[in-house]
Amino acid sequence: MNFPLEDYSIPAKLSLLLVDSIDSPANFILLQLISNALRNHRAVILLLTDHDQNYWLSLLNKNRVNQLLLTIIQPKLDEDIKLLLTQQLTKSKNKNPLVIINNLSSIIWNNNLPTQQLTQSFKALLPSQLNHDFSLVYLFHNDLIKNNNNRDREIFIQLINSSDIILRTRALGGQAQTQGELIIQRGPRYLGDLNLPITTSSDRTVQFKIQDHSVSFHPKGLDKAFI
Repeated sequence: MNFPLEDYSIPAKLSLLLVDSIDSPANFILLQLISNALRNHRAVILLLTDHDQNYWLSLLNKNRVNQLLLTIIQPKLDEDIKLLLTQQLTKSKNKNPLVIINNLSSIIWNNNLPTQQLTQSFKALLPSQLNHDFSLVYLFHNDLIKNNNNRDREIFIQLINSSDIILRTRALGGQAQTQGELIIQRGPRYLGDLNLPITTSSDRTVQFKIQDHSVSFHPKGLDKAFI
Protein backbone atom coordinates (compact mmCIF):
# COMPACT_ATOMS: atom_id res chain seq x y z
CA MET A 1 0.00 0.00 0.00
CA ASN A 2 1.27 3.46 -0.85
CA PHE A 3 0.56 6.21 1.64
CA PRO A 4 1.01 10.00 1.34
CA LEU A 5 4.11 11.68 2.72
CA GLU A 6 2.18 14.29 4.68
CA ASP A 7 2.89 14.21 8.42
CA TYR A 8 -0.33 13.13 10.10
CA SER A 9 1.42 12.81 13.44
CA ILE A 10 -0.43 11.97 16.60
CA PRO A 11 0.46 14.79 19.03
CA ALA A 12 2.81 14.17 21.94
CA LYS A 13 1.25 12.94 25.19
CA LEU A 14 -1.86 11.75 23.34
CA SER A 15 -3.22 8.20 23.64
CA LEU A 16 -5.31 6.58 20.93
CA LEU A 17 -7.29 3.41 21.61
CA LEU A 18 -7.77 1.44 18.38
CA VAL A 19 -10.63 -1.08 18.55
CA ASP A 20 -11.05 -3.69 15.82
CA SER A 21 -12.56 -7.15 15.29
CA ILE A 22 -11.84 -10.34 13.37
CA ASP A 23 -14.23 -9.13 10.64
CA SER A 24 -12.57 -5.73 10.40
CA PRO A 25 -8.89 -5.91 11.45
CA ALA A 26 -7.08 -2.62 11.91
CA ASN A 27 -3.64 -3.66 10.68
CA PHE A 28 -3.93 -1.31 7.70
CA ILE A 29 -4.35 1.62 10.10
CA LEU A 30 -1.30 0.59 12.10
CA LEU A 31 0.67 0.21 8.87
CA GLN A 32 -0.30 3.70 7.78
CA LEU A 33 0.64 5.22 11.14
CA ILE A 34 4.00 3.42 11.17
CA SER A 35 4.76 4.26 7.53
CA ASN A 36 3.90 7.94 7.87
CA ALA A 37 5.95 8.29 11.05
CA LEU A 38 9.05 6.62 9.61
CA ARG A 39 8.83 8.55 6.35
CA ASN A 40 8.77 11.76 8.38
CA HIS A 41 11.86 10.67 10.35
CA ARG A 42 9.93 9.97 13.53
CA ALA A 43 11.03 7.04 15.68
CA VAL A 44 8.57 4.18 16.13
CA ILE A 45 8.59 1.69 18.98
CA LEU A 46 6.44 -1.30 18.03
CA LEU A 47 5.59 -3.61 20.92
CA LEU A 48 4.25 -6.90 19.59
CA THR A 49 2.33 -9.46 21.62
CA ASP A 50 1.00 -11.57 18.75
CA HIS A 51 2.29 -11.01 15.19
CA ASP A 52 5.82 -12.06 14.37
CA GLN A 53 8.03 -9.09 13.56
CA ASN A 54 8.67 -10.51 10.07
CA TYR A 55 5.02 -9.81 9.25
CA TRP A 56 5.49 -6.07 9.79
CA LEU A 57 8.96 -5.92 8.29
CA SER A 58 7.61 -7.56 5.14
CA LEU A 59 4.79 -5.00 4.85
CA LEU A 60 7.18 -2.10 5.36
CA ASN A 61 9.60 -3.51 2.80
CA LYS A 62 6.80 -3.81 0.24
CA ASN A 63 6.00 -0.16 0.84
CA ARG A 64 9.69 0.80 0.58
CA VAL A 65 9.73 2.34 4.05
CA ASN A 66 13.12 2.94 5.66
CA GLN A 67 13.18 1.12 9.00
CA LEU A 68 16.24 2.80 10.52
CA LEU A 69 14.13 4.49 13.23
CA LEU A 70 11.99 1.41 13.93
CA THR A 71 12.43 -0.58 17.13
CA ILE A 72 10.46 -3.81 17.60
CA ILE A 73 9.97 -5.34 21.04
CA GLN A 74 8.49 -8.81 21.52
CA PRO A 75 8.11 -9.29 25.28
CA LYS A 76 7.77 -12.64 26.98
CA LEU A 77 4.68 -13.28 29.09
CA ASP A 78 6.51 -12.69 32.35
CA GLU A 79 8.37 -9.54 31.25
CA ASP A 80 7.56 -6.10 32.62
CA ILE A 81 6.19 -4.16 29.64
CA LYS A 82 6.41 -0.82 31.42
CA LEU A 83 10.11 -1.41 32.16
CA LEU A 84 10.83 -2.45 28.55
CA LEU A 85 9.02 0.60 27.19
CA THR A 86 10.74 2.99 29.60
CA GLN A 87 14.15 1.60 28.64
CA GLN A 88 13.46 2.14 24.94
CA LEU A 89 12.11 5.65 25.49
CA THR A 90 15.23 6.52 27.48
CA LYS A 91 17.46 5.21 24.69
CA SER A 92 15.57 7.04 21.95
CA LYS A 93 17.25 10.21 20.71
CA ASN A 94 14.25 11.05 18.56
CA LYS A 95 11.81 13.65 19.87
CA ASN A 96 8.27 12.40 20.51
CA PRO A 97 8.48 8.79 19.27
CA LEU A 98 5.33 6.91 18.30
CA VAL A 99 4.67 3.88 20.53
CA ILE A 100 2.32 1.17 19.26
CA ILE A 101 1.18 -1.76 21.41
CA ASN A 102 -0.23 -4.57 19.29
CA ASN A 103 -2.17 -5.78 21.12
CA LEU A 104 -3.63 -5.51 24.62
CA SER A 105 -6.04 -8.39 24.04
CA SER A 106 -3.24 -10.95 23.92
CA ILE A 107 -1.97 -9.67 27.26
CA ILE A 108 -5.45 -10.05 28.74
CA TRP A 109 -5.94 -13.55 27.32
CA ASN A 110 -2.64 -14.74 28.74
CA ASN A 111 -2.90 -13.10 32.14
CA ASN A 112 -4.71 -14.15 35.30
CA LEU A 113 -4.14 -10.92 37.20
CA PRO A 114 -7.16 -9.35 38.92
CA THR A 115 -9.04 -6.83 36.80
CA GLN A 116 -7.98 -3.81 38.84
CA GLN A 117 -4.31 -4.79 38.78
CA LEU A 118 -4.37 -5.38 35.04
CA THR A 119 -6.10 -2.09 34.24
CA GLN A 120 -3.63 -0.23 36.45
CA SER A 121 -0.74 -1.84 34.56
CA PHE A 122 -2.24 -0.59 31.28
CA LYS A 123 -2.79 2.92 32.66
CA ALA A 124 0.85 2.97 33.77
CA LEU A 125 1.84 2.88 30.08
CA LEU A 126 0.02 6.12 29.21
CA PRO A 127 2.11 9.15 28.20
CA SER A 128 0.62 11.07 31.12
CA GLN A 129 2.12 8.52 33.53
CA LEU A 130 5.63 8.21 32.11
CA ASN A 131 8.21 10.98 32.21
CA HIS A 132 8.72 10.99 28.45
CA ASP A 133 7.22 12.79 25.46
CA PHE A 134 5.66 10.21 23.17
CA SER A 135 2.37 9.29 21.51
CA LEU A 136 0.67 5.99 22.28
CA VAL A 137 -1.53 3.81 20.09
CA TYR A 138 -2.82 0.60 21.61
CA LEU A 139 -4.95 -2.04 19.91
CA PHE A 140 -7.85 -3.91 21.51
CA HIS A 141 -9.85 -6.69 19.80
CA ASN A 142 -13.56 -6.04 20.26
CA ASP A 143 -14.32 -9.78 19.89
CA LEU A 144 -13.03 -10.15 23.43
CA ILE A 145 -16.12 -8.53 24.96
CA LYS A 146 -18.76 -10.23 22.80
CA ASN A 147 -18.88 -13.34 24.98
CA ASN A 148 -20.49 -11.67 28.01
CA ASN A 149 -17.21 -11.76 29.89
CA ASN A 150 -17.60 -9.16 32.64
CA ARG A 151 -13.86 -9.02 33.36
CA ASP A 152 -12.98 -8.18 29.76
CA ARG A 153 -15.80 -5.66 29.49
CA GLU A 154 -14.69 -3.88 32.65
CA ILE A 155 -11.12 -3.67 31.37
CA PHE A 156 -12.39 -2.29 28.07
CA ILE A 157 -14.43 0.41 29.81
CA GLN A 158 -11.39 1.43 31.85
CA LEU A 159 -9.33 1.68 28.66
CA ILE A 160 -11.94 3.94 27.07
CA ASN A 161 -12.03 6.15 30.17
CA SER A 162 -8.24 6.55 30.00
CA SER A 163 -8.00 7.38 26.29
CA ASP A 164 -7.88 10.71 24.45
CA ILE A 165 -9.15 9.32 21.16
CA ILE A 166 -11.10 6.13 20.38
CA LEU A 167 -10.98 4.83 16.81
CA ARG A 168 -13.11 1.79 15.97
CA THR A 169 -13.34 -0.28 12.80
CA ARG A 170 -16.59 -1.90 11.67
CA ALA A 171 -17.15 -4.26 8.75
CA LEU A 172 -19.82 -3.53 6.15
CA GLY A 173 -22.02 -6.43 5.09
CA GLY A 174 -20.20 -9.14 3.16
CA GLN A 175 -17.15 -6.95 2.54
CA ALA A 176 -15.38 -8.09 5.69
CA GLN A 177 -11.72 -7.11 5.96
CA THR A 178 -11.73 -5.06 2.73
CA GLN A 179 -14.47 -2.50 3.25
CA GLY A 180 -15.87 -0.92 6.37
CA GLU A 181 -16.25 2.12 8.57
CA LEU A 182 -14.02 4.05 10.95
CA ILE A 183 -15.84 5.47 13.95
CA ILE A 184 -13.91 8.28 15.64
CA GLN A 185 -14.64 9.72 19.09
CA ARG A 186 -12.89 12.01 21.53
CA GLY A 187 -12.36 10.09 24.73
CA PRO A 188 -13.19 10.96 28.34
CA ARG A 189 -9.57 11.87 29.11
CA TYR A 190 -9.46 14.42 26.26
CA LEU A 191 -12.82 15.91 27.21
CA GLY A 192 -11.75 15.92 30.85
CA ASP A 193 -9.07 18.45 29.94
CA LEU A 194 -11.91 20.70 28.80
CA ASN A 195 -13.66 20.33 32.19
CA LEU A 196 -16.52 18.41 30.59
CA PRO A 197 -18.28 15.37 32.14
CA ILE A 198 -16.64 11.94 31.89
CA THR A 199 -18.07 10.74 28.61
CA THR A 200 -17.16 10.25 24.97
CA SER A 201 -18.03 12.75 22.27
CA SER A 202 -20.55 11.99 19.55
CA ASP A 203 -18.99 9.82 16.88
CA ARG A 204 -17.87 10.73 13.38
CA THR A 205 -17.90 8.03 10.72
CA VAL A 206 -15.72 7.64 7.64
CA GLN A 207 -15.95 4.70 5.25
CA PHE A 208 -12.89 2.95 3.85
CA LYS A 209 -12.11 0.50 1.08
CA ILE A 210 -8.90 -1.53 0.94
CA GLN A 211 -7.71 -2.17 -2.61
CA ASP A 212 -4.62 -3.96 -3.92
CA HIS A 213 -2.12 -1.21 -3.21
CA SER A 214 -4.04 1.55 -1.45
CA VAL A 215 -6.80 2.49 0.96
CA SER A 216 -9.58 4.90 -0.03
CA PHE A 217 -11.51 6.96 2.52
CA HIS A 218 -14.78 8.82 1.92
CA PRO A 219 -17.62 10.37 3.92
CA LYS A 220 -20.36 7.94 4.84
CA GLY A 221 -22.97 7.64 2.10
CA LEU A 222 -20.85 9.31 -0.60
CA ASP A 223 -19.07 6.43 -2.33
CA LYS A 224 -17.50 8.62 -5.02
CA ALA A 225 -16.51 11.55 -2.82
CA PHE A 226 -13.11 10.23 -1.84
CA ILE A 227 -10.96 12.22 0.57
